[in-house]
Amino acid sequence: MNDNLKKSGWEIAIDLLKVIAWPIVVLLIIILYWNPIYLVIDEIPNTINKSEAITIGSLSLKIAKKSTLQPSEKIKKALQGLSPEAIHMLIVSNGHSQYFSSDTTYGKEHYKELIAAGLYKEIEQKHLGPDPDHRERYYGVKPTELGSEVTDYLMKILMELLKEID
Repeated sequence: MNDNLKKSGWEIAIDLLKVIAWPIVVLLIIILYWNPIYLVIDEIPNTINKSEAITIGSLSLKIAKKSTLQPSEKIKKALQGLSPEAIHMLIVSNGHSQYFSSDTTYGKEHYKELIAAGLYKEIEQKHLGPDPDHRERYYGVKPTELGSEVTDYLMKILMELLKEID
Protein backbone atom coordinates (compact mmCIF):
# COMPACT_ATOMS: atom_id res chain seq x y z
CA MET A 1 0.00 0.00 0.00
CA ASN A 2 1.04 3.60 -0.49
CA ASP A 3 3.21 5.08 2.32
CA ASN A 4 1.35 8.42 2.20
CA LEU A 5 -1.86 6.70 3.27
CA LYS A 6 -0.13 5.36 6.37
CA LYS A 7 1.36 8.79 7.34
CA SER A 8 -0.40 11.00 9.83
CA GLY A 9 -1.32 14.59 9.15
CA TRP A 10 1.75 15.81 11.03
CA GLU A 11 4.10 13.66 9.00
CA ILE A 12 2.60 14.94 5.76
CA ALA A 13 2.92 18.54 7.02
CA ILE A 14 6.58 17.96 7.93
CA ASP A 15 7.27 16.41 4.51
CA LEU A 16 5.59 19.39 2.84
CA LEU A 17 7.63 21.78 4.98
CA LYS A 18 10.85 19.99 3.99
CA VAL A 19 9.97 20.44 0.31
CA ILE A 20 9.10 24.14 0.50
CA ALA A 21 11.57 25.23 3.20
CA TRP A 22 14.54 25.96 0.93
CA PRO A 23 12.56 28.08 -1.58
CA ILE A 24 11.12 30.09 1.31
CA VAL A 25 14.60 30.62 2.79
CA VAL A 26 15.96 31.71 -0.62
CA LEU A 27 13.02 34.08 -1.09
CA LEU A 28 13.58 35.60 2.38
CA ILE A 29 17.28 36.10 1.64
CA ILE A 30 16.46 37.79 -1.67
CA ILE A 31 13.93 40.08 0.03
CA LEU A 32 16.25 40.95 2.93
CA TYR A 33 19.32 41.55 0.75
CA TRP A 34 17.58 42.96 -2.34
CA ASN A 35 19.60 46.20 -2.51
CA PRO A 36 23.09 44.64 -2.40
CA ILE A 37 22.01 41.83 -4.74
CA TYR A 38 20.56 44.35 -7.20
CA LEU A 39 23.74 46.46 -7.12
CA VAL A 40 25.92 43.43 -7.82
CA ILE A 41 23.70 42.23 -10.67
CA ASP A 42 23.54 45.75 -12.10
CA GLU A 43 27.36 46.00 -12.11
CA ILE A 44 27.96 42.65 -13.87
CA PRO A 45 27.69 44.00 -17.47
CA ASN A 46 30.13 46.85 -16.69
CA THR A 47 32.57 44.43 -15.10
CA ILE A 48 32.36 42.07 -18.06
CA ASN A 49 32.93 44.93 -20.52
CA LYS A 50 36.07 45.98 -18.66
CA SER A 51 37.39 42.46 -18.19
CA GLU A 52 39.60 40.39 -20.42
CA ALA A 53 38.82 37.18 -18.55
CA ILE A 54 36.13 35.99 -16.19
CA THR A 55 36.78 33.23 -13.69
CA ILE A 56 34.06 31.48 -11.72
CA GLY A 57 35.45 28.64 -9.64
CA SER A 58 37.59 26.53 -11.93
CA LEU A 59 35.90 27.86 -15.09
CA SER A 60 37.76 30.67 -16.85
CA LEU A 61 36.44 32.48 -19.91
CA LYS A 62 38.61 34.76 -22.04
CA ILE A 63 36.72 37.67 -23.59
CA ALA A 64 37.90 39.19 -26.84
CA LYS A 65 37.48 42.95 -27.04
CA LYS A 66 35.75 44.00 -30.22
CA SER A 67 35.58 47.49 -31.56
CA THR A 68 32.18 48.98 -32.13
CA LEU A 69 33.56 50.66 -35.25
CA GLN A 70 33.56 48.29 -38.18
CA PRO A 71 35.28 49.35 -41.40
CA SER A 72 33.56 49.19 -44.74
CA GLU A 73 34.81 46.62 -47.22
CA LYS A 74 36.50 49.45 -49.12
CA ILE A 75 38.45 50.53 -46.01
CA LYS A 76 39.33 46.92 -45.11
CA LYS A 77 40.71 46.36 -48.58
CA ALA A 78 42.71 49.62 -48.45
CA LEU A 79 44.28 48.74 -45.09
CA GLN A 80 45.18 45.15 -45.98
CA GLY A 81 48.85 44.78 -46.68
CA LEU A 82 49.88 48.27 -45.54
CA SER A 83 53.07 48.34 -43.53
CA PRO A 84 53.11 49.84 -40.03
CA GLU A 85 55.15 52.73 -41.46
CA ALA A 86 52.45 53.49 -44.05
CA ILE A 87 49.73 53.41 -41.38
CA HIS A 88 51.88 55.73 -39.27
CA MET A 89 52.12 58.15 -42.21
CA LEU A 90 48.33 58.07 -42.59
CA ILE A 91 47.88 58.98 -38.95
CA VAL A 92 50.56 61.66 -38.59
CA SER A 93 50.18 63.30 -41.98
CA ASN A 94 47.58 66.02 -41.85
CA GLY A 95 46.62 65.94 -45.49
CA HIS A 96 48.76 67.79 -47.99
CA SER A 97 52.51 67.45 -47.69
CA GLN A 98 54.96 69.49 -49.73
CA TYR A 99 58.72 69.24 -49.99
CA PHE A 100 61.17 72.03 -50.76
CA SER A 101 64.16 69.93 -51.77
CA SER A 102 64.82 69.55 -55.46
CA ASP A 103 65.71 65.96 -54.56
CA THR A 104 62.14 64.62 -54.70
CA THR A 105 63.17 61.08 -53.72
CA TYR A 106 62.81 62.01 -50.04
CA GLY A 107 59.11 62.84 -50.29
CA LYS A 108 58.38 60.11 -52.82
CA GLU A 109 59.97 57.50 -50.58
CA HIS A 110 57.73 58.46 -47.65
CA TYR A 111 54.51 58.25 -49.64
CA LYS A 112 55.19 55.61 -52.30
CA GLU A 113 53.28 52.87 -50.48
CA LEU A 114 50.28 55.12 -49.85
CA ILE A 115 50.31 56.29 -53.48
CA ALA A 116 50.50 52.68 -54.71
CA ALA A 117 47.52 51.80 -52.48
CA GLY A 118 45.51 54.69 -53.93
CA LEU A 119 45.35 56.52 -50.61
CA TYR A 120 47.49 59.51 -51.69
CA LYS A 121 48.21 61.11 -55.02
CA GLU A 122 51.03 63.30 -56.21
CA ILE A 123 50.45 66.98 -56.85
CA GLU A 124 51.95 68.41 -60.00
CA GLN A 125 54.67 70.95 -59.22
CA LYS A 126 52.76 73.76 -60.91
CA HIS A 127 49.86 73.15 -58.47
CA LEU A 128 51.97 73.33 -55.32
CA GLY A 129 51.03 76.25 -53.09
CA PRO A 130 53.22 79.29 -52.49
CA ASP A 131 55.75 79.24 -49.68
CA PRO A 132 55.83 82.18 -47.24
CA ASP A 133 59.65 82.03 -47.25
CA HIS A 134 59.68 82.15 -51.08
CA ARG A 135 61.27 78.73 -51.39
CA GLU A 136 60.36 76.68 -54.41
CA ARG A 137 58.38 73.55 -53.72
CA TYR A 138 59.37 70.55 -55.77
CA TYR A 139 57.13 67.73 -54.62
CA GLY A 140 53.76 67.36 -52.96
CA VAL A 141 51.09 64.81 -52.17
CA LYS A 142 47.51 64.93 -50.96
CA PRO A 143 45.09 62.25 -49.78
CA THR A 144 42.58 60.80 -52.17
CA GLU A 145 38.95 60.53 -51.07
CA LEU A 146 39.66 56.94 -50.00
CA GLY A 147 42.79 58.08 -48.16
CA SER A 148 40.73 60.60 -46.20
CA GLU A 149 38.12 57.93 -45.35
CA VAL A 150 40.81 55.50 -44.15
CA THR A 151 42.51 58.20 -42.08
CA ASP A 152 39.19 59.21 -40.49
CA TYR A 153 38.49 55.57 -39.64
CA LEU A 154 41.93 55.13 -38.03
CA MET A 155 41.46 58.29 -35.98
CA LYS A 156 38.05 57.09 -34.75
CA ILE A 157 39.60 53.77 -33.69
CA LEU A 158 42.32 55.64 -31.78
CA MET A 159 39.72 57.82 -30.07
CA GLU A 160 37.71 54.73 -29.10
CA LEU A 161 40.82 53.14 -27.59
CA LEU A 162 41.68 56.30 -25.68
CA LYS A 163 38.17 56.44 -24.19
CA GLU A 164 38.69 52.96 -22.72
CA ILE A 165 41.71 54.12 -20.74
CA ASP A 166 40.54 54.85 -17.21
